[in-house]
Amino acid sequence: MEQSTNIIIGLFILALWVVSFFIPFYGFIQKRWKGLGCGCLTQVAFCILVMVTLGVGRTCYVRSEMRSYRDNAMVTVRKANAGGKVHVWYLNSNEECFYECKDNQSADADSTDVDKIQLFDVIPLDSTGVCVDDKVFVRFDLKKRFVTAAEYDEPIEVVNVDWDKVNDYFNNHP
Repeated sequence: MEQSTNIIIGLFILALWVVSFFIPFYGFIQKRWKGLGCGCLTQVAFCILVMVTLGVGRTCYVRSEMRSYRDNAMVTVRKANAGGKVHVWYLNSNEECFYECKDNQSADADSTDVDKIQLFDVIPLDSTGVCVDDKVFVRFDLKKRFVTAAEYDEPIEVVNVDWDKVNDYFNNHP
């Protein structure tokens, strides 16, 4: 999630918190002390409701963004290491790479752990290859429709290739 989106959400929460202080005052004006007490309880319930709603909304937004990165990938590469972790890179044709680290047990399931995902730039190397984070190199043979991927010099598995997106990518990047 972008930092500007987090700032907007934070300012929205702050504005709702300030507005919620008017609830007890309104109760006091209407029914004096009894209204003030009910207004204070209503204020707490309102704040809890807003926080839960924003938390659920943010989770749905992050899941939607992650699903979008996975679905729009031109190439998906995966590496499983001996420590029980699976590293997956989704290279998109818009020069972004979505990276996630999963446990071996949940390798096929969609993870939503935001701490284990990152975005990297996809850097074109030449007319047949791209690089991610200076350690993942993907080479394409467009004529034979063959892809090789390596992390440094160690080969890694190519899971999925969308050749239409790959061809569009290399046609738009000389």
